[in-house]
Amino acid sequence: TGQGQTLRHPLPDGSRITLDAQSRVHMAYYAGQRRVSLLAGAAFFDVVRDADRPFVVEVPGGAEGGAVRVTVLGTRFGVEHGASGVDVQVESGRVRVESLGPDGQPLAVRELAGGQALRVRPGEPLAQAVAPVHEAAAWRHGVVAFADAPLAEAVDRLRRYLPRPV
Repeated sequence: TGQGQTLRHPLPDGSRITLDAQSRVHMAYYAGQRRVSLLAGAAFFDVVRDADRPFVVEVPGGAEGGAVRVTVLGTRFGVEHGASGVDVQVESGRVRVESLGPDGQPLAVRELAGGQALRVRPGEPLAQAVAPVHEAAAWRHGVVAFADAPLAEAVDRLRRYLPRPV
């Protein structure tokens, strides 16, 4: 998607994806798995359950690791790839969040249920506390909210929407 632009797109299995401004994904459907790589920005997923083909969202990390894998257990959820880490927000259902090491092996695993959110920071263990979320991916409704965020992170996020440099 371009600056200030969102996109809603139906998927072949009946699921739906909504992309936030300046977001990019790569999708691949296999016989045994549905896989999405969130390369930039944020996406909201409304996933149709299919026990034979799990729906997996991966956010690549750098050379030092920091990749995140989210496996859907039938749900509606958002994932954002930001400068300070990866945010996962669950609107309904459940997901499994894995923080991956440089070798792609899980370092830590957490399950989230509806109304819960988690920020995964590169090189840090998964937080023990799971933050409540009032609305997953509020950007879908034209709202961008910040709570206890560094100014640089807020400015970086706002750049996705504004027609002029900040």
